[in-house]
Order: sequence, then structure tokens, then C-alpha cells
Amino acid sequence: MSLLDEFEKSGKEVHEVTKQEWVDIMIDHYKSFNQYNTQSYHGEGDKIEFECFHKEQIERALRNNIIVDENILKDYPQLKEKIQRQIEKEQSVPIFTEDIYNTIVEGQKIVVNGHYKLTVYKKFKNGITARLYRSKKKAVDLLIGNRYTIELGW
Repeated sequence: MSLLDEFEKSGKEVHEVTKQEWVDIMIDHYKSFNQYNTQSYHGEGDKIEFECFHKEQIERALRNNIIVDENILKDYPQLKEKIQRQIEKEQSVPIFTEDIYNTIVEGQKIVVNGHYKLTVYKKFKNGITARLYRSKKKAVDLLIGNRYTIELGW
């Protein structure tokens, strides 16, 4: 039985093993498939890919408020704090409310998130469609309940 088979049988998730454990699992998996010539391990490049995938899974778990064991977080010093700062920054952006929606009219110019200059093209039930300034083919939908910094006029 391969390490990947054991991992899957255990019911664990990637964020529940250390970076080295994950790399070992994946190297073993690639080498065991090499006998069938369907996959092969290519050394350092693949190892880096396995490590990046592991880090992404740790980040995803932290973003989803899943508790990650401190032994696993040792592989990524300050990652927990970095994700927490990102979450706090995202949550500090105001929510696009119905009151703001009601003040916006078609044709009005707005700035979104501090640098996207848009012209309100159309209002619909739960939001607006706004075109990028001087572009008729590029537009974005802003939905009530999502987070944006919206400045009216510019």
C-alpha cells in the first residue's frame, strides 16, 4: 500500500499533515506510478510544486477558520498572522447596501476600491452593472451585500 493510499484511508486532509509528510506522500505516489510509465517524479521541480500545494491548503484551512495544528504551522512561520491580517483588511471594506444602491443612478461615475473608474450602465434587482471608464466592452457587476469601497463621482 502506498503512502497516498494510507493517507486517503486515514481520512485526513492535507492541512492535517506536515509539509514534509505531504512531500513524502506525493514522491512515493509518483515513484509507485513510474512502474506503469504513467507518471514520474522529476525531482526538485515536483517537490516545489508539492510544497506549494501544501501551503495553499494550509492557507485555505486558515481562511475557513479550520484549526491547524501548531506542528504543521511551524513550516510556515507568520502565515497564520498574515492570513488573519488579510481577513481583517477584507472585513474592513464596507458592504454595498441597498441604501447606497438607491443613491446611484445610471450614467453616474463611481470609483470602486480606490482605483477602478466606472460608469454605471444599468441597475438591476440586486446590484448594478458598471463599465470601465472609456470601455464599452469591459464591465463589472456590483452586487448588494458584497464588499466594495464605492465613491460617488470623480
